Amino acid sequence: MSCPDATLVSSLVASQVPQIQEKINYYILVNSPFANVVNGDTFESNQGDDILNAVTNRTAPGHSLTRPAFIDRANACGLDPSTDEFGQTLFSATMQTLRGRGPDVCVKQAVSAVKNSYLSAQRSLQENVSNLVNVDIRAQIHDLSGVKFTAIAATQFESLISGGLNQVSVNYIGTLPDSAMSFAALELLSQYMTDTLKLKKFGSGATGHYRVITGTGQNQIFRNEAGVNTVLLGALQGSFGDGKEALWGYAWTDMTYRGLALGIDEEPLRFNCLDVSGNPIFIEPIVEVAGDRGKNGIVNPEWQTAKYEVGFIIAPNNFTRYVPAKYIGEGTFKFAPQMSGGALNWFYSVDCNNEYGDVGHHNYEIERAYSPQQPHAVIPFMYARVTANTGLTSASLYSNTDTCPV
Repeated sequence: MSCPDATLVSSLVASQVPQIQEKINYYILVNSPFANVVNGDTFESNQGDDILNAVTNRTAPGHSLTRPAFIDRANACGLDPSTDEFGQTLFSATMQTLRGRGPDVCVKQAVSAVKNSYLSAQRSLQENVSNLVNVDIRAQIHDLSGVKFTAIAATQFESLISGGLNQVSVNYIGTLPDSAMSFAALELLSQYMTDTLKLKKFGSGATGHYRVITGTGQNQIFRNEAGVNTVLLGALQGSFGDGKEALWGYAWTDMTYRGLALGIDEEPLRFNCLDVSGNPIFIEPIVEVAGDRGKNGIVNPEWQTAKYEVGFIIAPNNFTRYVPAKYIGEGTFKFAPQMSGGALNWFYSVDCNNEYGDVGHHNYEIERAYSPQQPHAVIPFMYARVTANTGLTSASLYSNTDTCPV
C-alpha cells in the first residue's frame, strides 16, 4: 500500500480549518469568564481602523427629583415647561492585530499518524488561542475601566474608590492594599454600582446579578465569609432562561447569591509593587525553561508567591469587542463576535527546508478593538493575598521527628 501524497493530505488538513475554528470558539465560550461579560459586534473592513461610539448619558432633569413642583391646573395656562437636558460621551477605539502560529505537524505518514498529530495541534491551538482571548479581554477592561477599588482595612469606603461615571483608564488610588477583599466590601461595591452609577444587572428579577471574577483563594474567602451555597438548581427551577445560559455558557460558581455571581480566574493578575502612576506592575504567570526538546512553560515562582492580586466586579454593557465581520462565519455557521478566536489558516511550503511539503502549521491572527459603552461598569479591585488555612491540626500522639529503626 502506497503512502498518501503529502500535498493531498495537507489539502485535507486545510479543509478542516473551519471545524477547528468552531471548536476554538466553543472552547472560549465555556472556558473564558471574561469573554462572557463583554458585548460583541462586527466591524466592516472597508470602514477604516477607527471606531467612534457616542454614548448617551443619563438625562439631567429640569425638575427636582426630591420634590417635583406641581402647580394647580387652573394656573398652568401659558406656563413654559422646564427643559430636560442630556449629553453624550464620545469613545474611540482602534482595530489592532496579534499574530502567532501553532506547532509543526508532520503529514508524511499514514492518515492514522496524521490524526494523532492533528488532534495534538488542535488541542494546543484551542488552549492557547482561548487563553489569549481571555487575558486580552481582561487586560483591556482592566486598563480602560472607569472605576477602581483598593482593599485597605479601617478606611472609609469612598476614599478607596477612584474614578467615576463614564471615565476611562483611571488609576488606582496609589496605595498598596493591606487586606484580602471581604464579601462585605464586595456588597458595598454592588450597592455603589446600583445606587450611584445606576448600572443594570445581568439577568432580571430574582436572578439579577453582577459578576465577580477572582482567583481561587479569594473566591473561597467570599464563600466562607458569606456562607455561599450553590444555587444553580434554584435558578433552573425558577427561571429556565438563566439556567439555560448557565448550562450552555461559562459555568459561574453561584448564580444569584445576594445579587452576585462568582467566577474563577485560574491565572489572576498578580503583582508585588506599583508604578509611578499607582497602578500594579503585573508578573507573568508562565516562564520558559528548557525541555528535553524545545522549551516548556512552567509556573513563574514569583507569580506563585506574589503578595497582591486583582479581581473584578462587572455589570453588563460595559465594553464591546469588535472583530472583523469575516471572523464570525458564513450562512448558518455563526459565532458570537466576543467569542471569536480570529482567523486560522493551514500553511505549508515546499522549499529547501521542507522539500516534500510534509510539514505544516496553523497560522492564527486575532484582530479586535474595544469600544467603551459604560467603562464604569467594570470595577477592578486589588487586594492582599492571605495565607491559606490548611485545616491541618497536630496529632498529639505522634511526632514528625519519629524515625524508623536501622
